Amino acid sequence: MAGQETIIKEERMPIKEFNCDCGHVTEELFFLSEPQPITYPCESCGRTASLQVSMMAKTRNAWGATMGGVNGVYDQGLGCYYSNMRERDEIAAAQGVIPLDNFSKHFIEDETQRRYDNAAAKDGVMKEYQDNIIKFDGNEEKAMTETFPANECLEGTGNTEIMSRVD
Repeated sequence: MAGQETIIKEERMPIKEFNCDCGHVTEELFFLSEPQPITYPCESCGRTASLQVSMMAKTRNAWGATMGGVNGVYDQGLGCYYSNMRERDEIAAAQGVIPLDNFSKHFIEDETQRRYDNAAAKDGVMKEYQDNIIKFDGNEEKAMTETFPANECLEGTGNTEIMSRVD
């Protein structure tokens, strides 16, 4: 097995980028076992190009993204430990928890307004029903048929739709 590890390491080749003053960028592959140059001849003009230091990709399970030492981090909301953000997201998804990033910027305000509007609409229907009871001298059957006409009940429209909304 130790021999295989050495072969795998030998086959990994980092891509190095060299920037020249002429504006040309040269990309070269190097074996890890080879010396890693900091300058390289420009393919375009022949002058010396300098090594471009690239940023490491930030991923949710990159070497720098681990956290919390031996046991990881305990999350009270999830009720468990996790060692990196990718693992946390997988646990959350398995539990049906939706990440905050998936919501729009004004989700709380928008959702609160939607619920307020639904409650106000339902209150309006109830007021109409109570007014109809008075209009029909306490006859609840007539008040109900006036507030919720049969065609609206069958189609799921009008007051029937309003009262069937889930908050």
